Formats: sequence, structure tokens, C-alpha cells
Amino acid sequence: MEKKKLVLFCCAAELAMIALIALACLFESAAYYLFYNLLYGLGVSVLLPLCMAAKRGEGLAEMGMKKLGGRQILVLCAFCLFSVGGQIIPKLAAGERLPWERLPIAVLPLVMTTFFEEFFFRGFVQMRLEKQFGSAAAVVASGLLFSLYHLGYPGFRSAGDLALLLAVGIGFALAFRLSGDNFLRYA
Repeated sequence: MEKKKLVLFCCAAELAMIALIALACLFESAAYYLFYNLLYGLGVSVLLPLCMAAKRGEGLAEMGMKKLGGRQILVLCAFCLFSVGGQIIPKLAAGERLPWERLPIAVLPLVMTTFFEEFFFRGFVQMRLEKQFGSAAAVVASGLLFSLYHLGYPGFRSAGDLALLLAVGIGFALAFRLSGDNFLRYA
């Protein structure tokens, strides 16, 4: 994919994801998860990149799906602690009561969302940006796209939230790079 087409694709996909997530937020519980996971998750984040990769003759390894090694397992554990801690610590610090009894039903959406985000932002976008623009630019761009994609969620629209998500996105992109471009460490 040439540079200009890649940048246009990233921008168009980003806008589509923001719109789909914002639209999904209009629905209530079950309809939200169905819309979110099927249309945004499977459609835009997984099937679209897979179809584009297949059209170019690329396999799953070119999208970050490789055999896990010791380094990848270590990064996976650190990521899980960081991800879960990032959700829980601010609530505990604010004195909120956490509904621990609902934790089991929260795990599946968390895993699915993580898979969708990592498959698209790291496995598809970051690897292609890296081929065209180099590692440093790809890490920053992947982090920026990750941050901006959260504009679709009502709770992430302040500049502070976006700056924090940019840092988190860059951290995820660096973890992806340091793990040998293997997003399966997140699954």
C-alpha cells in the first residue's frame, strides 16, 4: 500500500470507527454489545483488515499473529496488569465501590475489545505504517489513532483523557514492537 493510500485508509477507518462506536453508545445493553462487537469489532476491526491482507497475499504473520515466546508472555502479563489496573485503580482512588460480583461478565467484552483494538491498531495499521514510515513514526501514529478512536465513547472526550489515551496507545505500540510484533500477547 503506498503512503498516500495508507494515510487515507487510516483516516477513513478511524472516522468510521468513531462513528460506529458513537452510534453503538445510543443503544441499551444487549443491543449495544451486539452492534459494537459485530459491526465495529468483527466488521471494521477484523474482517476488513483480513480481506485487505488476503487481497495482497499476506498471511496472519504479517498482521502480528505469531507463536508466543518467553518475551511475549512477559509482555502479555505486564500488559494485563497495566490494563486491568488502569481500569480499577482510578475507581478505587476515587472511593468508588467496585461491583466485584460483576467481574466475570465484564471479562468477555474486555477481552474482545482488546483483541479488536490490538488486531486493528497494532496488527494491521502499525505494521503497515512501519513499513512505509519507520518504527518511531508508526508507534506515534498508532498511539494517536488509538487515542482519537476513543472520541466515539462519551466518557473520553476531554483533552486530558485523550492525552492519557495517547500515552497508553504509545505504550501499547511500544509493547507490540518490543514483543517482536506479536499482538497475541494481549489475548
